[in-house]
Amino acid sequence: MGAIAVPHQFKASPDHPAVDYLVRLHADLGGKIWENKKEAERLAESMQHVEAVIRLFDPSFQIKRISKSTVSRRKLRPASRIS
Repeated sequence: MGAIAVPHQFKASPDHPAVDYLVRLHADLGGKIWENKKEAERLAESMQHVEAVIRLFDPSFQIKRISKSTVSRRKLRPASRIS
């Protein structure tokens, strides 16, 4: 078998067109990470509020009883409406 013909050899250089794209991609990914961190903070705060309400109904309830795997295995049902 013969060698595979390569049309041209890749040369990495600072002025390569891919560099601009990669810089934009890096910035975009960094922005998404920042947004996800902010969302995680918001969700953690919401969890604390839910835990506080649970304790209002049952002060002796152990929040640690709520397993992450239990929550992920079942879908949360929407709250039923009170008519």
